[in-house]
Amino acid sequence: MLDKQLVKTNRTTSPIELCDLLTPAKQLVHVKHRKGGSAGLSHLFAQGGVAAEIMLGDKEFRKKARTVLRRVNPAAHDLVPLNTIRSADYEIVFLILGEDSATLKQNLPFFSRVNLTKAFENLTRRGFRVSIAGAAKSQRLIP
Repeated sequence: MLDKQLVKTNRTTSPIELCDLLTPAKQLVHVKHRKGGSAGLSHLFAQGGVAAEIMLGDKEFRKKARTVLRRVNPAAHDLVPLNTIRSADYEIVFLILGEDSATLKQNLPFFSRVNLTKAFENLTRRGFRVSIAGAAKSQRLIP
């Protein structure tokens, strides 16, 4: 769980999140709620692209990210190697809360679809696997 765990890099003016969730399978999961609208979703796609690009090309960022990971979970820091990163080992996952996976793509606002397409093309060109998923609201059953 890395939400709000910021990592400073010389490549950006402010610290960034590596991701919201990092799985042992090297999935970098970026999460936003659907109710944030087009601007929030477009930010989600940009955030995933920037974080992956910086992780790939900035050893100092990886070093600082490993420190954050070690603080959160001592075993997790090995998920981001210090020296060489193989982008093909990682999957960038865009998770949208409040939307079902089956209807997600057709329900995205136009500009969000454009920005998702750009992020997908940029990340896959760099060798990352990319996926998008939704997590619909679940209804509580009251006994």
